[in-house]
Amino acid sequence: MPAPLHPVTPTESRTLQSAAVATAPLDYEDYGKILSTYVNEQGLVDYTALQANPQALKDFVAKIGAVAPESYVAWSESDKIAFLINAYNAITLQSIIEQNPLKK
Repeated sequence: MPAPLHPVTPTESRTLQSAAVATAPLDYEDYGKILSTYVNEQGLVDYTALQANPQALKDFVAKIGAVAPESYVAWSESDKIAFLINAYNAITLQSIIEQNPLKK
């Protein structure tokens, strides 16, 4: 015989919503804005301008670092691949603009 159902309390509801949000794939909207601002149509990066305005990239890299392993493993394979590619590229951009002076 199945266990009887009980109504979900407001606390349980918030916990369930938090768990769903925690396992949702990362949102790349902010990273897309960075790329559209500093990468031209030929795919060339304006490293000087990005170096002068690094905060959005730093925030995105911090967001990458804040992803819990439990969340990552719950993502689909395509979400994991997108995360790894975007993380690699963002961290590479960050390491380049942290050079002073920029290598030409």
